[in-house]
Amino acid sequence: MDQIETDREVGGNKGVSDKQIRLKIFSPNVLDITLVDLPGITKVPVGDQPTDIEARIRTMIMSYIKRPTCIILAVTPANSDLANSDALQIAGSADPDGTRTIGVITKLDIMDRGTDARNLLLGKVIPLRLGYVGVVNRSQEDIINNVSIKDALVAEEKFFRSRQAYNSIADRCGAGKGALLLNILSKYCESFTSVLEGKNEGLLTSEISGGARIHYIFQSIFVKCLEEVDPCEDLTDDYIRTAIQNSTGPRSALFVPEVPFEVLVRRQIARLLDPSLQCARFIYDELVEISRRCMVSELQRFPVMRKRVDEVVGDFLREGLEPSETMIGHIIEMEMDYINTSHPNFIGGSKALQLAEQDVKSTRATASLARQKDGVQSDKTAAPGKNSEGSSSGKSNGFSFGIFLKEPPATLKPTASHLMTSSARHAARSHARPQPSSPSPIFACGDSAYCTRLIRSQI
Repeated sequence: MDQIETDREVGGNKGVSDKQIRLKIFSPNVLDITLVDLPGITKVPVGDQPTDIEARIRTMIMSYIKRPTCIILAVTPANSDLANSDALQIAGSADPDGTRTIGVITKLDIMDRGTDARNLLLGKVIPLRLGYVGVVNRSQEDIINNVSIKDALVAEEKFFRSRQAYNSIADRCGAGKGALLLNILSKYCESFTSVLEGKNEGLLTSEISGGARIHYIFQSIFVKCLEEVDPCEDLTDDYIRTAIQNSTGPRSALFVPEVPFEVLVRRQIARLLDPSLQCARFIYDELVEISRRCMVSELQRFPVMRKRVDEVVGDFLREGLEPSETMIGHIIEMEMDYINTSHPNFIGGSKALQLAEQDVKSTRATASLARQKDGVQSDKTAAPGKNSEGSSSGKSNGFSFGIFLKEPPATLKPTASHLMTSSARHAARSHARPQPSSPSPIFACGDSAYCTRLIRSQI
């Protein structure tokens, strides 16, 4: 029935079609994989083949091997010139880096006497990143004589062991050698996954390791580090005043501008970059340690292979660290580019003014108590409604923003006198930060302390 359908599709005289013939094999002894047997390049059309048969076959082959998930087996007979191999040529165009191409050399048993393919298999003629595999398939006579695949594999191994040109590389040749390597690597991947998910048999009870340690790095070390970041650290009143004055240019400021707030906030957000990058490096180090803890019996028997696997996995993780750090930088830049003042946790408007006013009153009360303790009478000129000469001027209208700004120094650098200790800063802001009940209105501020603490409370 299958042959009838095939003849109906392509005819009975060597026709070619891009329509697939699907064959599914169910067995516990096979891999979950899809194999695609593609036709070889036909140069001269024969039978019912069209005149553009070569272009059609190339297009068909490229439609499969150009996919990044496809592993290309470039098959070339040993009794032909490897430099003229169509398989290697088309594989090179689809996979120029050679990360998906494995060379396969067939028909080693029918080469001319006195010749061998040792240099081909060692990659000395045309190097391939993943190398070459030599195989000896069943001949047409073997198929007619019903030689089983198992017997053919035994004969293949005997061929490589008995030939002087191949006996030193016999462990890398033959159809079964790739299956052995794949089996070891599959066990290694399963061991890595089990350690990461905490399901390995050799689970440590003396320390946190594997995926649990990664969780600890994220939830305990990284989160704690972010919580300890003081958003107002190094933001002295002089810094805030200077930022406000710089944002107004040659004019005097009347209302509290948004520009200095955004500039100061962006600078504080940028401080999150270093701990985030450090967290990524911690995770990288832990993944490398997990790869070294993977216990596979076959790898213990082959220390050279064990070392090579560690090198490959380390390079793979290192290649992933760089784009991860780049992505972290992009995320921080995204947060810096847009300040979401509509966020429910953002303190603005009357609430921010209320907090700033409370902060100013608390500071003045503390200063007054300190002066009383030293036996100095409180300065009554600090009370609202009094000018510097002691005459009453009424309540401040709150619109003299440019009066209190003092000229900043030529070079503004933080000094010990400008910085508050962490305990003092938390004590000064020990009150709860209420949630905003309304959008931030535009308001004027006529006091230096109000304006600086207003911006500080919003940060």
